[in-house]
Amino acid sequence: MPKMTAAKLNADPVVRYDLKDCPFCGSSPEIQYWHGGGPEKRHIGCNNSRCDVNPGVTGENERSAISKWQRRI
Repeated sequence: MPKMTAAKLNADPVVRYDLKDCPFCGSSPEIQYWHGGGPEKRHIGCNNSRCDVNPGVTGENERSAISKWQRRI
């Protein structure tokens, strides 16, 4: 995984097309820097305003968040 730079942390969320779609609405999830932890912490979730659930997961780093999103835990 590439190193995150300050510019990347402040950039708009990135749509990850290699991630599973939202199980409730089928939208592509977004991966974002997560404010609630260290600089590597990430959040992956559905940001579709029409999704009734908007599920999301956080991980201590991008790999951890991706693993959780793909397994749905």
